[in-house]
Amino acid sequence: MLVLQLFLIPTAAFGQEGKVEAPQPGKSLNENISSATAEGPRKSLKPEADYTDPGSYPTVTDGGKVGDMLDSKGITQSIFFNSVTNSTIVDNMNFSTLYNSTAASGKDSYTHFEFFTNVGGSMVFTGWTYFDTTGYTNVNLNSHLSKFDFSDQQYLYVRVGLSQFVFDLYYTNTLLFKVENPFYNGGGSTTDDSYAVISNESTDDTTTQPTGSFNVKDMDYTFDKNLKPETYKVDVNIPYNVPKNKEKQIKKNSSDPLNRAFNVGDSNSFWVMDLRTNQPYQITARLAYSGTKANIWVHNNQITDADAARLAAEFDNRIHASVSTNFGNESDVDVDGKINILNFDIQDGFTGSGGYTAGYFYALDLFDEPNSNKSEIFYIDTYPTMGLGATKDVTAAYETIAHEFQHMVNFNQNIFVENTVEVMPSWLNEALSMAAEQIYTGQGLSSRIDYYNASESISNGHSLLYWDNEGDTLSNYSLSYLFGQYIKKQANQGDSIFKEIINDVNNDYRAVENAAKKYIHSGMTFGKLMTSYRMALLLKQDTGLYGFKGDPFFDAVEEKLYFGSSTNLRGGGAVVTTFNSADGFTIPTAKGPNVTYTTFKMDGSGMDITPPAAPKVNAVTDQSTAVTGTAEANAQVIVKAGAVSIGTGTANATGSFSVTIPKQKGGTTLTVTAKDQAGNESSGTNVVVTATTTAYSAIKVQLNGKAFTGGYFGNGAAYVHWKALETLKIPFTFKGNGVFTIEGRTVTAQTINGGLFLKWTDLSPGKVTYKSITGGFNFIYAVPTKVQLNGKDFTGGYYKDGNTYVHWKVLDTFKIPYTFKGNGVFTIEGRTVQAQTINGGLFIAWNQLSPGKVTFKTITDGYNFIYAVPIKVQLNGQNFTGGYFKDGNAYVHWTALKTFKIPYTFKGGVLFDIGGRAVSGETINGAIYIRWNLLAPGKITFKAITDGYNFIYTP
Repeated sequence: MLVLQLFLIPTAAFGQEGKVEAPQPGKSLNENISSATAEGPRKSLKPEADYTDPGSYPTVTDGGKVGDMLDSKGITQSIFFNSVTNSTIVDNMNFSTLYNSTAASGKDSYTHFEFFTNVGGSMVFTGWTYFDTTGYTNVNLNSHLSKFDFSDQQYLYVRVGLSQFVFDLYYTNTLLFKVENPFYNGGGSTTDDSYAVISNESTDDTTTQPTGSFNVKDMDYTFDKNLKPETYKVDVNIPYNVPKNKEKQIKKNSSDPLNRAFNVGDSNSFWVMDLRTNQPYQITARLAYSGTKANIWVHNNQITDADAARLAAEFDNRIHASVSTNFGNESDVDVDGKINILNFDIQDGFTGSGGYTAGYFYALDLFDEPNSNKSEIFYIDTYPTMGLGATKDVTAAYETIAHEFQHMVNFNQNIFVENTVEVMPSWLNEALSMAAEQIYTGQGLSSRIDYYNASESISNGHSLLYWDNEGDTLSNYSLSYLFGQYIKKQANQGDSIFKEIINDVNNDYRAVENAAKKYIHSGMTFGKLMTSYRMALLLKQDTGLYGFKGDPFFDAVEEKLYFGSSTNLRGGGAVVTTFNSADGFTIPTAKGPNVTYTTFKMDGSGMDITPPAAPKVNAVTDQSTAVTGTAEANAQVIVKAGAVSIGTGTANATGSFSVTIPKQKGGTTLTVTAKDQAGNESSGTNVVVTATTTAYSAIKVQLNGKAFTGGYFGNGAAYVHWKALETLKIPFTFKGNGVFTIEGRTVTAQTINGGLFLKWTDLSPGKVTYKSITGGFNFIYAVPTKVQLNGKDFTGGYYKDGNTYVHWKVLDTFKIPYTFKGNGVFTIEGRTVQAQTINGGLFIAWNQLSPGKVTFKTITDGYNFIYAVPIKVQLNGQNFTGGYFKDGNAYVHWTALKTFKIPYTFKGGVLFDIGGRAVSGETINGAIYIRWNLLAPGKITFKAITDGYNFIYTP
């Protein structure tokens, strides 16, 4: 389940006081730090983040709330950070916090502060203070620390713990945070002029590799602390086990009985998730609005019908098209052509501040599983996503829907369309969903850059590939968003690159690598791409690999530096350090096999930013299957016909290249460019394809199994006379000079031996197929045909490959017993029959409907298929043995003559003499039946009854 979640920051975290009361005058407790002993930090009775990891400590600014702790007595005790100032004690600083409690007594009375220093990425316990808060609900707690002990620390790292007694071995609850140290001495040299990007280029995100030890100088760096609330938008990924449950995919089709059809105002039950317990439960929602693409369901009247209509209109008119155009289509497992959008208060534990879930998409709903809603559905939060009050703002959910819709489209393409079990990894899936947000809004996601700039874990090597649900997930979002936009800029294909990545048969990093090899450089590996991306975040150059092609939006990205001397990096992780080029930089030998060191000047000088010279290209003819010539050694060579790339290759060490292309028509202009390994691309060299004389050989042609005028084979393709368009009834207009408009496409015919001939693939691409016959080909196309059943018009059929096909609904009309088995397979009268899909419908060969019982007559432009359909018969209002309807007439059993006492003589066979008239009956299912109006012409009338007729005889 993909859950969109927002984390709200208390107002105090933005430098405001919030609602906590200040202590009364004089209410302050003061303690001097005690030195660390061998005993070290105490353990905690409740789970907590890893306090040995610097990345576990969130930054808190002056006046910001640190957090709440529930102690062993059920009392809530809260800590707010005041400030760090000069102490009254010489060479000391005063670390001041505000303590707040819901009770003055009957609580865990001791509040402890443990202080740590960050040494090479490892936390060193330095000392502690503790305070007895008995009798206090609001009090300042002041810890006096030595400025000298922390002079080399950019931050003060603090762990707060509660205990019942001062010497307890365990804390009952803890908090972690860090604050900026105003007495930090700046950390050494300011003359560093170069970067070193240390990158683990492995795609294995589950294991780490060492960087080895390197010499660095600490540099001062100020994070952006003015983060917006939307910065904290994340997805919680609760996986669905596709490999285990793939066969449970819901597989309905248009011929199945539909689910209950809902009208606006109807109610229905839905399964939803309680995200506090991860348990499903049911709610009832009302269909408030039904649009063309979405049904808007509302629980407990939490949004108005007018707002439901607004939400539907936005999805129908903007969101759906934005995502489907740029990413792909959703599934339709319930065959209703719509997506359900369920609006309700998602139960996520939100109590007025903190994190909340804005919405989610759960792939379980596309499978026949318990607790599945068995449809395409989004779940959208009404409180607090759409506001905290009674009036709701549905526009606040629009970006959430665009984000989650991409996840739905992504799942459909990668699992259902490609028929795999390989779900796209979170780092790539989320990059695409954030790209969907940006395409929909038309604006970059500045909140993702803001968090990138503030993230400590990114400085410490956070992996692009490892989705850290238990750690700093926000850093993953920032890295994925920026990586997705980096690929878009470098590929230079616009937003279409995202759909190309989704449609790649690979659903992981290989899809990105294939796009990079195609559009960036044929020698590009995914590992090198990740390193180039990290360099681009630093240099932001206007051209080449190491920037965002001059887009000023990304100029806000700040450098992220690592201050340790060694670390371990997961695949996709990287750190950046600086050095003075005069001192040089030594790459350690003890690094992991996939860990690379890339050094370069901070100002980008010395980087290759010069485009290669334009390639020299040899002549190309309409028979050529390669473009050859010379270019810069080892450069990637790209060949385009118009704006479409038709081939890429790489020049060898001497500059020679040969790029494989499909044959092009004479007169086509090709543009050839060269791109070096730094991503610089040359100007284009144009070459016009020369037409050559083609030898054509005569071939035999059939259309749908019937002989047609002969065709030709030449230039690698078969050609048929343009009259095939008329024979196959394909819509076309002849424009003159050999030009046709066929189904809206402009096609130029080839003049061969004085006649106009079309390439067979141009007749109706994707609809005309072929079979080889002796000396040529049989081209197969479904020709629309008029169809009647027993003399009455029926939905049209098709003539294809020597046979006529009628829509499967004929079985219902003729009342022929059948069972639909799915995937176009029917059991008809005990026979297994495979229908054909023609233009989106299921059609059955007429002679497979009921062999030997269905006959036909030719009519204008088609056929009348004849079959005896059982009907109910009454004679003068009394039930009679059944009759049949066949070819426009009702037939009754010959014994009606006896019942009506009409004089007759049976002459044998099926012949009767009735009142001096010779009448021929018909044998239907082994018995003799006579057409009703031949029993006694002019004396018998009829009335329609349910499923048949009442025949009335007046002697």
